[in-house]
Amino acid sequence: MSSRKIFTIRNIIAVILAGALGDILGVILKNLIPPSPARDVVLYSSKIGLEELKINLIILDFKFGFNFSINILTFVLIFLMIYLLQKI
Repeated sequence: MSSRKIFTIRNIIAVILAGALGDILGVILKNLIPPSPARDVVLYSSKIGLEELKINLIILDFKFGFNFSINILTFVLIFLMIYLLQKI
C-alpha cells in the first residue's frame, strides 16, 4: 500500500480554483437573489489579507497587498474539492 501525496501541485491548484469559483458564485448569487436575512448569512463575505503597503523610493513607488474574500459558499466548495481529491 503506497502512501498518497496530498500536497501535490494539482491538488493545491484545484483547491485554489474551487475557492475562486466559490467567491465568484457568491458574488453572482448575491446580485441575483432578492435581499433576505438568509441571503445575508449565506453570502456574507469577510475580507482576509494584508493591507496595502506603500513604499516610496523617490523615483519609484511600490504597492504591495494581498486580500481575498471568503464566504460560506467558498468553504463548501473548498471542502467538496478536498473530499473529491481524496476519493481519486
